[in-house]
Amino acid sequence: MATRRSEAVLSGEEVDRFVWALHQMKSPDSETRSSVEEFLSLWQDDDGSFRLSGRLDADAGMIVQAALDEARDRLFQRGDFGAGLAEALVEMA
Repeated sequence: MATRRSEAVLSGEEVDRFVWALHQMKSPDSETRSSVEEFLSLWQDDDGSFRLSGRLDADAGMIVQAALDEARDRLFQRGDFGAGLAEALVEMA
């Protein structure tokens, strides 16, 4: 039986958006950079669950939000009507 992770498919457009957002985060000399200090942290709690925290500038955040919205829409179309952002992120992985 396939797992949710193996069923997740990232579209080429989503990959392009994430690569662009990551490139923006890693390019401090970019003219389009804001003064926001960006970061992304991922850690595992004692109970085994994972926690994610981060901060993006407005442009990168909008790109990530659009990709998450698209993934959540795909889940909704497949009948997962209660899918939230966490499920959308797993869908994209």
